[in-house]
Amino acid sequence: MNIITQLVILTLSLLLVNADQYCDNLLKQYNTFKTKCSPDLITINSCSDLTGFTLSKAPSAVYQMTNCTCASPFNTVTADVYCDMNTTCGGWIVIQRNRKDSTVGFNKNWIQYEAGFGDLNQDFWYGLEAIHCLTQTGQWEMRVDYQKNDKTWSYLHYNQFSVGSASEEYPLTVGGFTGEGSDEFASNPLNGMKFSTTDNDNDKLSSLNCATNFKSGWWYNNCHYININRQPPQLVILTLSLLLVGANPLNHYTTRVSALINTCCDLRAYPPGRVQNGVYKMSMGTFNTATVYCDMTTDDGGWILIQRNRKNSQLSFNKNWKEYEDGFGDLNNDFWAGLKLMNTLTQTGQWEMRVDYQKNDKTWSYLHYNQFSVGSASEEYPLTIGGFTGEGTDYFTSHSLNGMKFSTLDNGNGKSRSSNYCAPTYKSGWWYNHCHHINTNQQPPQVNAHVLFTEMKIRPKDCITH
Repeated sequence: MNIITQLVILTLSLLLVNADQYCDNLLKQYNTFKTKCSPDLITINSCSDLTGFTLSKAPSAVYQMTNCTCASPFNTVTADVYCDMNTTCGGWIVIQRNRKDSTVGFNKNWIQYEAGFGDLNQDFWYGLEAIHCLTQTGQWEMRVDYQKNDKTWSYLHYNQFSVGSASEEYPLTVGGFTGEGSDEFASNPLNGMKFSTTDNDNDKLSSLNCATNFKSGWWYNNCHYININRQPPQLVILTLSLLLVGANPLNHYTTRVSALINTCCDLRAYPPGRVQNGVYKMSMGTFNTATVYCDMTTDDGGWILIQRNRKNSQLSFNKNWKEYEDGFGDLNNDFWAGLKLMNTLTQTGQWEMRVDYQKNDKTWSYLHYNQFSVGSASEEYPLTIGGFTGEGTDYFTSHSLNGMKFSTLDNGNGKSRSSNYCAPTYKSGWWYNHCHHINTNQQPPQVNAHVLFTEMKIRPKDCITH
């Protein structure tokens, strides 16, 4: 069975068009859309792979993606994607680009929107089947960057994004709004809406076909508050009787999606050298994400850093309870990841913890524990730690820190002299007892004696089997 016949079988029940005409049109649209592959391009599974390279090695550009079934309706060896490596942490697959007075017409039929059209280096639509294929597994976020008529830029961001299958008519799932301005996708709610084109009307207006009226395919309701495919692209509209009239046309629109990791362990699936130590975005359940620093080199990698401090650090660790709950500092420098994050991560599964530290003689050592978790806010974040391995002495249990609640300058839980003696004395929050033999948050950090540098890191115990 050839590829064209397979495509007809998969799509005929939905499109209800002549098989030969459908395949000829689809092939023509795809060949027009697809850019030529360059042999010197890096081959990737998604744009997020490139976050392991330096920016000089991975600019925003067209790359070849090995999962080509997510880049076209055809099962070829590689297919092209445009990767945005500059916005936030990079790793975005650009799925649409449009601008005022674009020469690319977005007034296309169902087949064309399904297959994709345009030029990846100019204006384009990536294709519903490709977007569905990308977002059907894992959790994805979506971002819309737009330029207003006054030349200023803004953005919308959603922590949940996916597109359903062809048999469902590609319904949109979007939620978890952050960004600047209003949640335009929810204003005329587009969540759950099927895609509409001039020849396949799925909007909720019986009096007109929104796609025909606005000369563009989109997830229409009645009809839209946002439609980045129309000309000019649209963010806000006014309702006038049964017609929708543009009030704030935009000059340029780009939509991006990026894969999230569940833990830093996910990155170990890539070949050695493909990912580096650095900042990544991690899923924290429905509509929530966290930005974390992944250590991919120490002891087989997969570590989430929860603390970094050094002698003479410019970052003060003399913070109050709320600051220690939320976290503070710079993930690329010195920081505390936050008690809320530690509790959320370690409340399920089994976790191990490691402390790497540099002594005053510039040599390195480490502590390692096979059991680590942090309790809830209502319990005041008690520490559970055990199963010591590593070099030297078990400083956490030698001073009985296991089970101790966290203490800060405004919430003391220590047992020395008074409950609130240790944190103000050592100008840092910690799991104090009488008071400590180890405190990586004080200045300078201490592991029995003062040291030059400390990093605390955790990972799931089953990480090295991934």
